Amino acid sequence: MQEKEIISDYLSCINESLACYRGIIAQIENEQLRQTLQDMRNQDEVRQYNLFKKAK
Repeated sequence: MQEKEIISDYLSCINESLACYRGIIAQIENEQLRQTLQDMRNQDEVRQYNLFKKAK
């Protein structure tokens, strides 16, 4: 596998993860858990953007 293909596959996985976070966060009532999941989502968004820049 080429490096760009690996990054592309990983970006796809992160995108799926972000979609899951959106669905879960919308249904969480516990504020502490909600904040933890939002923090995790935000970290994934940063990771996604950094990989996107490298894939260019």
